[in-house]
Amino acid sequence: MYLAGFFALLVALLIPADLFLKSHLPLIDGEVQVPGLSSQVEIYRDRWGIPHLFAQNDEDLFKAYGYTVASDRLFQMELLRRVVNGELSDLIGEKEELLKADKMLRKLRLRKSADEYLELHEKDMDPHLLKILSSFVDGINFYVSTRPMPLELKLLGQKSMRPFQVAEIMGVAGYMGLSFAEGLIADPLKTSLLEEFSPEMVGELFIKENADTNQAVQNKTKVSLQSQWYKDIMIAMQEIDQTVGLFHGSNSWVLSPKRSKSGAALLANDPHIAFSNPSVWYEAHLHTPEWEVYGNFVPLAPFPAIGHDRNRAWAVTMAEVDDQDMYQEQVDFTQKTVLFKNAPVPLKIEQEIIKVKGAADVKIDVISTPHGPLVDDTDFGLKGKHLALKWAYHNPENHTLSAIYEMMKATKYDDFKKALAKGVTPALNVSWVDREGNIAWHIMAKIPVLPKGVDSTQVLDGASGKHEYLRYATFEENPHILNPDSGVIVTANYYPEYNPGKLTLQGYWQASERFERINKLLSEKELWDLDDLNEIQFDAYAQLYDYFKPVLLSSVTKKRNHLDEVALKKLREWDGVSRVNSIGSSIFYMWFYQITQHMLKDEMGADRLKAYGSVADMLHFMKWAITHPESKWWDDHTTMSEVESREVIVEKAFYEAIDALKIRLGNHIGSWKWGKLHTIEFEHLLGKKKPLNKIFNIGPLPAQGSFSHIDNMSYRRYEDSFDVKLGPSTRRLIDMAEPERSWGILPTGNSGLFNSPHFDDQTPLYLKGKYRRQLLDIADIKKSGFNLLKLKP
Repeated sequence: MYLAGFFALLVALLIPADLFLKSHLPLIDGEVQVPGLSSQVEIYRDRWGIPHLFAQNDEDLFKAYGYTVASDRLFQMELLRRVVNGELSDLIGEKEELLKADKMLRKLRLRKSADEYLELHEKDMDPHLLKILSSFVDGINFYVSTRPMPLELKLLGQKSMRPFQVAEIMGVAGYMGLSFAEGLIADPLKTSLLEEFSPEMVGELFIKENADTNQAVQNKTKVSLQSQWYKDIMIAMQEIDQTVGLFHGSNSWVLSPKRSKSGAALLANDPHIAFSNPSVWYEAHLHTPEWEVYGNFVPLAPFPAIGHDRNRAWAVTMAEVDDQDMYQEQVDFTQKTVLFKNAPVPLKIEQEIIKVKGAADVKIDVISTPHGPLVDDTDFGLKGKHLALKWAYHNPENHTLSAIYEMMKATKYDDFKKALAKGVTPALNVSWVDREGNIAWHIMAKIPVLPKGVDSTQVLDGASGKHEYLRYATFEENPHILNPDSGVIVTANYYPEYNPGKLTLQGYWQASERFERINKLLSEKELWDLDDLNEIQFDAYAQLYDYFKPVLLSSVTKKRNHLDEVALKKLREWDGVSRVNSIGSSIFYMWFYQITQHMLKDEMGADRLKAYGSVADMLHFMKWAITHPESKWWDDHTTMSEVESREVIVEKAFYEAIDALKIRLGNHIGSWKWGKLHTIEFEHLLGKKKPLNKIFNIGPLPAQGSFSHIDNMSYRRYEDSFDVKLGPSTRRLIDMAEPERSWGILPTGNSGLFNSPHFDDQTPLYLKGKYRRQLLDIADIKKSGFNLLKLKP
């Protein structure tokens, strides 16, 4: 696929750098005339390549920002818009996984929903917001029309770029909302398992830590799945994840002034997103005489998802509430109808054409029901049952872009809260601190309220009307808290701690280790500063091991050889910290993997275990099961003559873990260091093929931490590879006593250009748990070493 591109690169490398590679770098000094500006915009770039834009008005500012972000991240912006449009195959070529991704993206209607929103609301949207959006797009398109096309697009055979459009910008909210993929997999998986296993056994698998029962209650109106279609969902979502990075989890905590050494509120935040290259976030500082913001932007979005100024700061984590539901539909394609509330209603059918580079076009039908689009495979002309997705993103009152715009502009907590009330998806925990000493947290989401007894973590019945939403909870009912007596608010994708509206909450809460560990560390002393919070944010203690240690160390009764004895001794002496040179980490996590395989694969099969391993429920279950030897899941169903105990399975898994480590890392246990197994490679789309990985990728490099750690450097739990796939996409620390000198770091660099000095200049700091300053004052920016580009009318 990339062979022609590789030869083009070789030729390019023979051309003098001044004529080729340097021509693709952004202009960072001098002057550029930009049509449509009303006054000059100054763009300072500090020593890390962070742009600081100073303009006299919003329209000039956002035109200049569009130009600036395009100069650093245009190829990534092209990928993002192709995700919004479902056009990856047209860029990259014929590949089964990519085509599945494009089909799924078309069915999810990211772009069409944005078009429909604009058509419905353009006349009643804030006129100033519309002008800003147009200015941002104009700035991007001015760069596209006046500067060289990204080298990556040339290597992929592209001859030109079409202009960007406002609807593509608005579709970014849909891309961020794809974090719901866990529900797309978990709901049909649970339904499938209930067809085969008892409610008690399935209840154990989906126990969740806030539950008071391990009995899975089947909805009174049952559904039956015709295929394990979630395999296709996993393939599609994994492809998108590897291309642009999806949102998975996050940590944040805020401390009130009474818990701070400076006497001002503190904020810590590290959103967990799939690693990609370039990084998901682009950092920039925007300033006019009326307002300013320093923020982390998704490159195709004009407004920051997280940010701060001199008076306030906010953080986000994924809320994990169940704001999407799968409905099984009874479809009659002959009559083009679907049964809804026991009556046939017309289907909405839209034909889509997916262009595939180097191959024939692929035609698909995007078919919508009253609940939403069908997202599984459909065979037109047959009568059957199919799955539709009801998702808050498709709500015609999804004003998320307006919400983020108003969040950016809000200077007071009350204004910020009003902005949050407009947000719909993605469902976010949003934490707030300000210079007045307030700390607050809200869930920004449309949370469905269903009839009593309906479990939304299963596939629901779309025909009878018995599983329809009663309403959406109001924003005031959503979980929230302002200035708690404890002076601490922690969010780590766990079940909401504060729920004053007494909502019945269903969701995909992550396991409790990060939440518990953060709270434990914060309880150990009263007063904190950023140096202290740095240590917490980079904490790599494996609290999960605390649950497993007693059973693991007591279950191995027979040591086959000296290596077994030494391995158990190393694990017994391990302090639980997953440093890169830790041997205990390697033994524990390989053992954990082998336990899950021996315990579940015989009943579930490889495909369902892979799906189960990708959702948070697996960790909830494993923590429960290790202390419940009576669980039927411990028995190996492939051995019909005996019933295996927990201890037998754990011991067998130990032997296989030791054998696997010997094969991977050698016979000498001193070489079994975690950083040899647990590595991170920041992979570029073009770096997926050798030898282009040597040019476009960063790494592989040893990484500390693991899933369930505060430093959540996660690999895929269902694979025996320990390569890091997701983790902190940025780390931010802010003291409102000195917000103009906050701390932050990116995993790679602020530039997406492989020949830029800012492509990977932050990686060494990031992997060591270090930070750089995030500057607001022009004097500090100039002291740091800077370049100045002036955009003139």
